[in-house]
Amino acid sequence: MVDTARKFLIAGAFLMPMLTFRVAGHQTATTNTGLTLSDVCFFISAIFLGASVRRKKIAPTPVWHLGTLFVVVGGLTASYFAISPISSITVVARMIFVLTVWQWTIRHLLSDERWLKYALTAYVFGCSASGLVAILQLKAHVLISWGGLVNGRSFGLTHHPDDTGSFLALGLVIAVGLALHLGGGRAWWRVACIALIAIGLIFSGSVSGMLCGLIGCFVLLARRGVNVGKLIAVGVVLVGIYIGGTALQGNGTGGKSLNPIARFQAATGPESGGGNSVTPRIGTIKAAWDGVVASPIFGHGLDVESSLVYLDRNVDVQYPTHNLILMGWYQGGLFFLVGELICIGVGLRRLMRRGVRNAYVDMIFGGAVAVLVFSMQAPTMFDRYFWFPFVLATTFPAVTRAAARVSGRTFASPRPALTAASAGVSGSTD
Repeated sequence: MVDTARKFLIAGAFLMPMLTFRVAGHQTATTNTGLTLSDVCFFISAIFLGASVRRKKIAPTPVWHLGTLFVVVGGLTASYFAISPISSITVVARMIFVLTVWQWTIRHLLSDERWLKYALTAYVFGCSASGLVAILQLKAHVLISWGGLVNGRSFGLTHHPDDTGSFLALGLVIAVGLALHLGGGRAWWRVACIALIAIGLIFSGSVSGMLCGLIGCFVLLARRGVNVGKLIAVGVVLVGIYIGGTALQGNGTGGKSLNPIARFQAATGPESGGGNSVTPRIGTIKAAWDGVVASPIFGHGLDVESSLVYLDRNVDVQYPTHNLILMGWYQGGLFFLVGELICIGVGLRRLMRRGVRNAYVDMIFGGAVAVLVFSMQAPTMFDRYFWFPFVLATTFPAVTRAAARVSGRTFASPRPALTAASAGVSGSTD
């Protein structure tokens, strides 16, 4: 049962960047209905794990559960004021799944370094597949129905380029981390995965995705303390991918350049140019703050209709708040926001805690920084890519303790709970 659950979990990690593939409903730039294949795999994994009588015991995470309780209370309260209360309650259910069922499954199944490596590798493969599809969409004009192709920006296996940017930014950090930790050698595919993900990022035209991916990689390299030679090697690879990806991308409609620097200029340029994405983001933040002032405690509802705060008159499209903190506060109210921040804090605390450092902690920390920075200018709530690093963080220090037992190492720690586990219990409490 446990082995089967673990296989479905790893399959779910592989499918996570592929939002296009759903068993019901659909996803567009403004709507998101039905279950992805990744969700289905995670559900099945949880069912098999729950049916097992031989799963290992793990210590609870009471602070994380306290944060989840705040999220649920705040979300249900906000649903009373929502335009569509039923849809708002559905979002609460999605949050419960991510913060309880998904977290519980991952903590049970990925508390060993070997399986954590497999899950991270599966996610990198999924991102590489999305990057490859993005390349084929733009250069061969095939598989466009699997995502999209608009103004020279290919969507890969999502229906919005910023979704592609968010998944691939995290994938880039993890791919670089795995390559640094496990090396290249005969596993040439690790470098190929980095190339496919980075080029997919360039082809998506997601400026924020590209920047956040680079920020996450920089944090990873700083945490790993890599030597100058490896730093130069990583820099040469990324610069080479940038030059090659930009050359491969070519020009867009009307000969307009689509390289990352040109995309940055368009995103921050005049609104009349049609490519400005900074002004609408600022508009959503200002509108959301006004809504927070109007109802700071109870929020306005978690449904899509209640989330729309800003109308971009240039394209006649309404947008939700593009900021994690203000989105949670505006839609879910103060309790919902506090719950989110508690769970994020638990994850960061485990990743930054002394005595549990290893290569996987460092790459997940770099990924957490990347998705946090990305979430400051994107609509983020129950998105799997965002919560993935923080949920993985709750598997520590169980992973590092298991690795220490295998290698004979010990980890210094200011807290006894990190150096000695209770009999038959893995993990630790927060």
